[in-house]
Amino acid sequence: MVPNGWLNKSIDDNISFSGGSQPPRDTFKFEPSEGYIRLIQIRDYKTDKFVTYVPKHLAKKFCSKDDVMIGRYGPPIFQILRGIEGAYNVALIKASPKKGVDQEFMYYFLKRDDLLQIIESYSQRTSGQTGIEMDVLKSFPMHLPPLPEQRKIAKILSTWDKAISTTERLIDNSKQQKKALMQQLLTGKKRLLDDSGKPFEGEWEEVKLADVVEFNNGKGHEKHIVEDGKYLVVNSKYISSDGLVKKTTDSAFCLANVGDVLMVMSDVPNGKAIAKCLYVDTSEKFTVNQRVARFRPKSINSIFLYYTLNRNSYYLQFDDGVKQTNLRKDEVLDCPVFRPSDEEQQKIASVLVNADQEIELLEQQLADLKQEKKALMQQLLTGKRRVSV
Repeated sequence: MVPNGWLNKSIDDNISFSGGSQPPRDTFKFEPSEGYIRLIQIRDYKTDKFVTYVPKHLAKKFCSKDDVMIGRYGPPIFQILRGIEGAYNVALIKASPKKGVDQEFMYYFLKRDDLLQIIESYSQRTSGQTGIEMDVLKSFPMHLPPLPEQRKIAKILSTWDKAISTTERLIDNSKQQKKALMQQLLTGKKRLLDDSGKPFEGEWEEVKLADVVEFNNGKGHEKHIVEDGKYLVVNSKYISSDGLVKKTTDSAFCLANVGDVLMVMSDVPNGKAIAKCLYVDTSEKFTVNQRVARFRPKSINSIFLYYTLNRNSYYLQFDDGVKQTNLRKDEVLDCPVFRPSDEEQQKIASVLVNADQEIELLEQQLADLKQEKKALMQQLLTGKRRVSV
């Protein structure tokens, strides 16, 4: 049903699309040069590690920072992108509003979830990559409000985007501050105050990990995986995904207790999982899989130990960037640990836990903002909720 005062249109009526091009690869350069222009690829919207330049006289398709670009191939397919100026390659499509269409309204319309779902369902394999079916995209209904209403809708949604960006920056800043705090607190470069209000004093004791924990290697649970099992299986995927990738079992061959610290002992070259740790805050919930270490603290604060071991540089040195890293038991237990007094350990642990809780709160606020914006987009872009102009 077309909202009152809106035009019954399709995307093809409102938006024109222009595919990219690129010169031969033997003309590429990887540093700025006179007479060259940046060649934009999908990956450039995520990283500047692969910046590429081509002769300007050979470039045919150009975009500005404000232009709305579409990632033609995936995964993930149909990324809506903007923010880089240059010439764009064949993996990108430029979307341009036709007469009577506000560019910002068009940008938000193309980001609709239901449109993405349609594109994904009709996507086809093209040269080994998932490509957009352009006829499906163009035929999608795009009911068009008057220009003033388009602009008001876009302005409202841009306000939400600013709030989301602000929260993302706060999260990044908090993570950087926590990282710097850890480097100071866990090395003794910064000393906290004791209960009397005076800075802690005294040298820290250097010990080996073997001196302060009981070690167990996890056990294989692969043959015992079931849906909705009693225990969560803690494997490297579970730890590296922060609990998003889950498997369960009814058989606990290596049960974890409150206060245990679990650590990944194997990873691919240059991986992000090796030595990543999980602090166990609930008993009778987790069972430890093979190639994950279970540390049971004997003479050290368990939370302090978690922060000390998590992605510890001692373990990262075993990753040579060529072959898979498989830490041996003796290598794991030989890790040096610097141990202050029990009271100072507890104080350090409390400060770092508070820092993590602040980050978690911001991350929840961010998730809430994104969900609220998603619902608002669905209402505003379909006319179910009208704005006053």
